[in-house]
Amino acid sequence: MPDQNGNEIVMIAAVALNNAIGRDGRLPWRLREDLRHFQRTTKGHACIMGRRSFEERNEPLKNRRNIVITSRESYERPGIEVVRSLQEGIDLASTSDGPTFILGGTRVFLEAIPLADRFERTLVLAEPEADTFFPAFDTADWLLTAEREVRSDQENDHPYKVQSWGRVTAATTVEKRD
Repeated sequence: MPDQNGNEIVMIAAVALNNAIGRDGRLPWRLREDLRHFQRTTKGHACIMGRRSFEERNEPLKNRRNIVITSRESYERPGIEVVRSLQEGIDLASTSDGPTFILGGTRVFLEAIPLADRFERTLVLAEPEADTFFPAFDTADWLLTAEREVRSDQENDHPYKVQSWGRVTAATTVEKRD
């Protein structure tokens, strides 16, 4: 469901076949082309993330509005805006133009799944060891609208698929029947 100003809410994540998204505070793979895709896609937009996800990066994402969710009362870092909940972050981001991107971690994604309009997923065709996972994702509520395959090479440890998923709505269901 779009925010109060009609901006799309978009989850974006690289997710392995076993739902892995992280290990020891880092990505469990090296996919340079996917990182470039992430940068191009989110550049100039509001990005919401949990405190631990922010701290894994250890600095704000450049050329983006960085909104960090935390329950820590006096949490401050240069270049970020602090909120106490995902909804507060979405409300704050609604003052920006264009989509609002949800960057994780697990708890933030879990809250975002019922709110998101779109999911930009990189499906990593591997099952790495991990300690952080994307929550269960029921594809019955979503429609795959685009997919592009990328082979592994010297810059990309694993093959992967760049996918765009849109939320199934009553209008989508009617369109599918026609």
